[in-house]
Amino acid sequence: MSPWVTADEVLDFLSSRQRFGIRPGLLRTTRLLDALANPERSLHFVHVAGTNGKGSTCAFLSSILQCAGYRVGQYISPSLTHYAERISVNGQWIEEKDLVLCANQVKAIIETLPDDDELQPTEFEVSTVMALLYFKQQNVDVVVWETGLGGRYDATNVVTPDVAVITNVALDHMKILGDRVEQIAFDKAGIIKENVPVVTGASGTSLAVIARIAADKATPLYRSFRDFRFVIEDAFTRQNLQRFSYFGRRHDFYGLQISLLGPHQAQNAATSLAAIECLQEVGYQISDDAVRVGLRLAKWPGRMELVAHDLKILLDGAHNPAGAKALKMGLLSLGITSYALVLGVLEDKDVAGILEEILPGACYVVATEPPGTARKLPCDTLASWVADRIMHQGIQVDCSSFVQDALLMAKQWVSTHDVTDTIVVSGSLYTIAEARRVVM
Repeated sequence: MSPWVTADEVLDFLSSRQRFGIRPGLLRTTRLLDALANPERSLHFVHVAGTNGKGSTCAFLSSILQCAGYRVGQYISPSLTHYAERISVNGQWIEEKDLVLCANQVKAIIETLPDDDELQPTEFEVSTVMALLYFKQQNVDVVVWETGLGGRYDATNVVTPDVAVITNVALDHMKILGDRVEQIAFDKAGIIKENVPVVTGASGTSLAVIARIAADKATPLYRSFRDFRFVIEDAFTRQNLQRFSYFGRRHDFYGLQISLLGPHQAQNAATSLAAIECLQEVGYQISDDAVRVGLRLAKWPGRMELVAHDLKILLDGAHNPAGAKALKMGLLSLGITSYALVLGVLEDKDVAGILEEILPGACYVVATEPPGTARKLPCDTLASWVADRIMHQGIQVDCSSFVQDALLMAKQWVSTHDVTDTIVVSGSLYTIAEARRVVM
């Protein structure tokens, strides 16, 4: 077959790989990398796993490292607006010509493989290898490297990082990772390598699992509220910033500012700073100014993101119960106790758990559907779930399969009811991406 010429051809090919689904295991990825002369072996990594907060933590780390003068690659998933944002260098998404170049290199190897589903790489495995090729070609100094799902058998777990980060552990992707927190923690702790420091914000039984594996690997483990901690000073300043102080092993910082809102984001920032301290210990030159400026400049769209102010519209991709709880606490920290809710979720998520956290503050609900995915929960089904839980509260529940129409319905309701000035859009990141497209 002839090489691809356009990015659309590459994206069509990647989409076609979805037929292989999600298949944990490293063999397919390592075979591709071996055939491509192992670009990962010449790169440095910060490997980030966890149930929630991975993307925000990556954003903090990338911004700080970039402010320190490093050329920083970043690999994330899923993308919010365009595939290219998954692979970036110093905040610049991969260009079409480079996407095509890297994809053709991987394509040439795939064409030599037997036509056997077990040997054919998945979409995520192909993307991961493309990212490694690109970062090698771009001669980056360090890669902030986010896991896709889990850790132990995730395609990203083909690298040995300078530091590993496990943000937290909660129930999610249970059909793949297991239905107990201990099982999920075991999978995520699979990114731990011998003598590579580990930073975590996990607690309880999941922390116990992580600690045991770190001990088995003879690697130092740095725990939130034991080895580092934070104190929120102001949850929402006039500049739409959150201010907090950090107390770590090497440094204390007072009056740090971040634009990402909610106490969970202060936790993510603190976890990032603990990882930065580990990097400093292995020779990275990162000044106090780089920390302060990097934190303040870090952006992560779709997470407690305020996109309108007169009529407040707040977007947050709370796609599991732990994320929904973080959203609830974040809203309370901003003094928001009542809101109109636009919600669109995927059918394989813990919908009941999400609703338990997010419904109590809702004074009006519009159920909608995440576009662009076959996994969407039909809005009438979601509306029935919601109605069953608030039937005695007199709260109106409407339904629209289109996010744009759901937003319009919420705006009209808020404008004609003197109850709240806030619309919260939540659920799947597919829902958030569409809402951002509509309002921005």
